[in-house]
Amino acid sequence: MERVGAEIKELRYSIVDISQDLPRGVEGFVIAPVVIDDVNEHVVSFAAKILSLLMNGGYRKILFKDKEKLRWLFRLLSEYMKQLTIHIASEVKLLDSDFVVLALLRGKKLNAISVIVKSEVVDFDSDEENKGTAVIITDTKLSANDLERLLAKMQDVVDHYASRIGFYVPSIVAIDDVRVLLAGVEESDIIKVRIREDYGKPVVIRIPVQKPMWNLNDLPPKLREEFELLVVDPIRSKAMYAPRGMLIVGPPGVGKSVTAEALAHALSRKLVRLMPSSYRSMWYGMTEKTLFKIFGILKRREDIVILVDDADFLVQRMQAIHEAYIAEVNVWLNILQDQTRPFTVMTTNVPDIIDRALIRPGRLDVVVVMGFPDREMRRQIALRAIKRYGVSVKPEVVDEIVRISRWFNAAEVDALVRMAASKGRGRITSESLEWARRKFKVNESERRFIQENLQWYGERIPGLVVSYVPREHEI
Repeated sequence: MERVGAEIKELRYSIVDISQDLPRGVEGFVIAPVVIDDVNEHVVSFAAKILSLLMNGGYRKILFKDKEKLRWLFRLLSEYMKQLTIHIASEVKLLDSDFVVLALLRGKKLNAISVIVKSEVVDFDSDEENKGTAVIITDTKLSANDLERLLAKMQDVVDHYASRIGFYVPSIVAIDDVRVLLAGVEESDIIKVRIREDYGKPVVIRIPVQKPMWNLNDLPPKLREEFELLVVDPIRSKAMYAPRGMLIVGPPGVGKSVTAEALAHALSRKLVRLMPSSYRSMWYGMTEKTLFKIFGILKRREDIVILVDDADFLVQRMQAIHEAYIAEVNVWLNILQDQTRPFTVMTTNVPDIIDRALIRPGRLDVVVVMGFPDREMRRQIALRAIKRYGVSVKPEVVDEIVRISRWFNAAEVDALVRMAASKGRGRITSESLEWARRKFKVNESERRFIQENLQWYGERIPGLVVSYVPREHEI
């Protein structure tokens, strides 16, 4: 007790013996700046998390949406440490521990400590016979060295203050069972939608908000120019005539999702991918309610672009096999008609089955038809892949990549570069490239037929159409 650092002397804690408030057979005390003798309902729910940590595991992480809520939590727990300790003490007898130490660590500052000891523990001088458990609630990741220093600091604080009330505890520094509850702020942006399904408990739907990984420079020059003219510039200038949605048509792997991300990047917005699994329900009518609820929340965000990938599930209503699908399409028609919603992009591989009412002006105003890339675009894709993967390659080999990737889609060109680099152990040579090319089975006549169908579709679909479908001599 002679060794009490200056830091501990400066701490202005109060110590309160709460043994009379604890269950029979348990004693304890609280050390905190303020000890409130009251009840808060939020502390009750948080105590359940601590008990779960004590019973089931050594580490748990809880995340808050913003720093203000995190500060609120630590302020609440610091003031209501007594109530939290009482809740935990009710279950201490079930633990294989003689005493429990609960610590609240905010940054590097020790905000509060409480100690719970079983009454039958009398031999405090024999550390080997007294098994302890420490629970650390912190907003900072702690290494093994950090924990060791923290336990020593907790020991000093407890010894200094507990001696005032004649209460001594076993050695805290000897504790080898340390449980950590890390409270932090969500690093990723997540939209949460709370719904209550019929005959079920409330459910929280979590929809991630992503930063775009691609930009307009990753698209063919023709698309880039038309997107800037028809979409980006009007939306940036907040023009009343700006389009509200887009349908991107094309075979798999040509870059439909990449195009949506590039548009979001050009608009300085984030991307929300909305999938049917996010809102569909087994309960009759619940799918439509959930979809309306989701868009009611998405409408509050002006910094997002909504992407509905593979929207082939929105089939024409005359082809629907169940009334639930018809109801879902009707909801989408109402949502897309709402001019206050965020810019919405849908993609499809089979546009013929999409309900035509979705792509009329005022809903999905722009239809983009994307085919297999031409020579120059394949060169651009290959060079970007080479740069991204840090691959060594000679200029003549790049020409060879472009030549042998005829009728490849964008994803296949990227895969060709990766496979050739793997074979060449970080270098692409003619031999490794030829080896990689033999792994791909591309039916040129089939893809030529797909390209011709896309040209036909682009010429006949009504409305505003932006087409990138190279002719065979360009491929």
